[in-house]
Amino acid sequence: MRIGNRIFPYPVLNANTDLTNYLDCSKFYFEFETTSEGQVIVENGFIQFKGLHFILKNRELNDLYQKGKIKAAFVLECSSSAYRKSFPLGLEPKDLKIEACDLNGTVSASAYLYANCDIRKYSNREFNDIYRNYKFDLDKFDILAVDDGGSFRVNVDPTEDNKVSSIFTVVRDERDDEIVAVDCESRKIVIRLPRPYYEQYCKMKRMNDYNNISFAMLAVPALTSCLSEIRKSDFESLDDLIENYTWMDSVQKAYKHVTGKEFDLDILKKEQPFKIAQILLNHSSCKGIKSFGEMISGTMEESVEEYE
Repeated sequence: MRIGNRIFPYPVLNANTDLTNYLDCSKFYFEFETTSEGQVIVENGFIQFKGLHFILKNRELNDLYQKGKIKAAFVLECSSSAYRKSFPLGLEPKDLKIEACDLNGTVSASAYLYANCDIRKYSNREFNDIYRNYKFDLDKFDILAVDDGGSFRVNVDPTEDNKVSSIFTVVRDERDDEIVAVDCESRKIVIRLPRPYYEQYCKMKRMNDYNNISFAMLAVPALTSCLSEIRKSDFESLDDLIENYTWMDSVQKAYKHVTGKEFDLDILKKEQPFKIAQILLNHSSCKGIKSFGEMISGTMEESVEEYE
């Protein structure tokens, strides 16, 4: 939702001084903590926007904000992963974290002030000369201030990026039935789909929007089944287990990447295999339901999420 050079029929306070319709003393921009190199903080599989807040230096706009007549939003967009979400933004610093697996490549971050109700006869003593003597009627959701921020890159950890392909392989089975078969083999978990369903799967896997649905239907049950089978075995160490099932090395690394905790035999024995599978596969059981619901309703709506 980068505004860029868009022209509005009313004055907008822009962080870009070349585009603003206000005097230089008026300011609007957002801030968050970064690393010592000025990079976005990435911890335990999450992009961390620590101390995220906005700065506003304009008396009239501040007054409208305090009265609840305008609100602020922080927007993240990533075209390569089709990610676009808006989050509430405040004057007080708060932390926002986004799963790194949801973002890949170039990510744009921006912030906006928008009308929370219709505002009539709006004027501002810090309009520039062109607008100084005018008043404007603003509709709800009209944008009043813009900080197009900037872009940063998220390079997904190779362990995360290759996680699914290093654990699973999906193959066509010539059986003429409607049963998905799972083989817990040494190198990979093999998911066998009857021929007509394999063809449909090949169409689905080309579309990123359907990833969580296919994971929920195939990968999560398959991994759950194999983890349930393996936990019954009498391996003395994780190394022994990995020696027999090499795909467990990817499970170990992915678990550490997502949770920040070391994966060991105790976790395998004590945690429910279904829970482990969901953690490793992007919580796709729940996200698949969400994606399917959006698909059948015909609305891929932006969601405004609360954050802690």
